[in-house]
Amino acid sequence: EEGSSNPLKDMQPVKWYYLAANNNWRSFEKQHIIDRTSNFIQSGIITVTIPADASLKNSIVKDGYVWIKAVVEKNSDAVCKMIKIIAQAARVSLVQSATNNIEFRKFLPAKSISKLIISDASIKTIDQPFDSFGGRTKESHEHFYLRVSERLRHKQRAIAIWDYEHIVLEQFPGIFKVKCLNHSGIYTLKGIEHFCENYPGHVTIITLPDLKDKTNINPLRPYTPIGLLRSIQDYLQTIISPFVKLHVRNPAFEEIQLNFEVKFHHHLDESFYLQLLNQEIEKFLCPWAFDGTSDISFGGKIRKSAILNFVEERPYVDYVTCFRMNQVIERNGSNIIRELTDVEIAEGSTSRSILVSYYDEETGTRHQIKSPATCDC
Repeated sequence: EEGSSNPLKDMQPVKWYYLAANNNWRSFEKQHIIDRTSNFIQSGIITVTIPADASLKNSIVKDGYVWIKAVVEKNSDAVCKMIKIIAQAARVSLVQSATNNIEFRKFLPAKSISKLIISDASIKTIDQPFDSFGGRTKESHEHFYLRVSERLRHKQRAIAIWDYEHIVLEQFPGIFKVKCLNHSGIYTLKGIEHFCENYPGHVTIITLPDLKDKTNINPLRPYTPIGLLRSIQDYLQTIISPFVKLHVRNPAFEEIQLNFEVKFHHHLDESFYLQLLNQEIEKFLCPWAFDGTSDISFGGKIRKSAILNFVEERPYVDYVTCFRMNQVIERNGSNIIRELTDVEIAEGSTSRSILVSYYDEETGTRHQIKSPATCDC
């Protein structure tokens, strides 16, 4: 229905097929697939029972293998990007024991688990490809009193903006920051989503994940996984008014891209200092992505003069010419859909926007810096 689009509800189920004799793709029976990834929106284990009529001989792909395919017919963008697909997976849980002083203290980074406590000759190797997830440290007295005080205030009902934000932060420790926007929502017009900041009856929740101990998150665009967004929406639906139309989404990241020419001091390696300058500009524009202590702010303003002054103060920079600042509001891959060119002040276009440094993951492009400077202006 137009005006009520929600990709968390519009996602199509993943359809599974196996290759049978005579190059025929056949659908799996429902009981033969156990999908713990919730249709590829979160990490998980998929258990597959291979049917008896699966063929090892065919002419469209390599012989000697059982071939399986997964198909998403609509809204394929809702499916998370594949990081890795591994066979023979198992889920390991920490078993806490007060007597042995075993308790959860921190997340385990990838490659921490490498062998069994009791060896098993039938298992050749063990690999932990991803960071651990879930789990909470033992609650401190300070957090206990804070949690109880918040509970007495909102009474486990999301009514005010404060209620939404604190309930989500308490219930989902993987979320670092929440912003609740009342009278705001998202609607679809001619297949294109639009964010409306004057939409009575709608509430939008914007989340930012906790970057601490996470290795698979782009720090310049910290998206919350769709699986976690759906969990937040399902949980809030149980404690909000039935008349509220809820939207749980990621922020709109609007990118600042600089275009200028620079002259470094003599006897300096240009390629090295071009890369260093790019990195320092990223740290200046997004300090929260590197030090872990700075706060992420929605909206905000960035002045071109402040960035220019920062670049000119670098000890390896001699002078800068033709300095331009562009604000990329929306893009699809390398295709820029909407941008403001040569602006003096960059400002978030919506209340859900966050200004970040430009980085194209597909091409590796950051800021357009040319050296040596050849402009005479």
